[in-house]
Amino acid sequence: MKKEYFYFQKYKKKLNLKNKKGFTLVEVVVALLIISIITLVLVRGTMISAGTLKVNRVKTKALAVASEKLELIKSMDYEDIELISENPMLFEEGYDISYEITTVYEGDGSYKQVKISILKEPMNVPIDVITQIYPVKGIEEEYVEHPPPIELEIEYDNGYGGEREIKLVWGEPDTELEIDKYNIYRGGVLIASAFTEMLIDRPGNDDIYSYYVTAEYEDGIESGPSNVVNTAGEYEYLPPQNLYIVEYTQGGNARTVHLAWEAPDTPLTIVRYAVYRDGVEVEVDWTGETSCSHRIGKINYTFYIIAVYEGDIFSEPSNEVTTE
Repeated sequence: MKKEYFYFQKYKKKLNLKNKKGFTLVEVVVALLIISIITLVLVRGTMISAGTLKVNRVKTKALAVASEKLELIKSMDYEDIELISENPMLFEEGYDISYEITTVYEGDGSYKQVKISILKEPMNVPIDVITQIYPVKGIEEEYVEHPPPIELEIEYDNGYGGEREIKLVWGEPDTELEIDKYNIYRGGVLIASAFTEMLIDRPGNDDIYSYYVTAEYEDGIESGPSNVVNTAGEYEYLPPQNLYIVEYTQGGNARTVHLAWEAPDTPLTIVRYAVYRDGVEVEVDWTGETSCSHRIGKINYTFYIIAVYEGDIFSEPSNEVTTE
């Protein structure tokens, strides 16, 4: 009995020793791998949080800087605010700051819209702060019209070649503003200035020319163009002819229509063509002087073309075409 008890105790001791040996090598490796993954995730999350916190701190400081600049701008004379966008005087060390000042006309008055864009590392996108500044009551800025000369006409067109003389006459604009001079344009190009309402042009050949005149005022502002006259006499500002759809092309999900037309038969100068989609002028990709392409996707539109002559004179619309 004692012998059996002895062997039993010895076997029990072996079992205890086996249990005390711990984890196997595979279990240890797996445990270390899991701990490494968890640690990597925690570290990366901490880094992202720290980066986000840093960006937010910089944004908060940038907003404070922008607010400070706005207060400085508001303290300026109303008439001087416009100078900020042309020559920014309000800067801050370490910040990239730009200013955009726009005069907005509303009813009989106006106000300045001020936009400040501010950027600093590690920001990727600038912060825009926009506000409106109104003139002090009683000194509201008044919109002053600078009208163009009136009733431009060709009084005579005499001679040939190098002896040719073309006399232009026009009337003063209806304004009390002082005019410094008149600027005369031939074919859309400035050729001379005059201090009276008359000019004799000697172009040196027998070509057909068109003219318009502007008034340059003492405040440096140039008016828009007068009426346009040309040496061919009374002439119609013809529209583009025979607008048609050349083809459609497909690029991914975007369908593109290709348009073409014929230039009007006119000796007058056409500055550009304007493309209209459903009655609204749109930007196009020009493929030639009288052809273009425009992305339309899956929607159908109606197009027409207008010729813009020198002097910013618009022709009537061409014929219309509708996509299918």
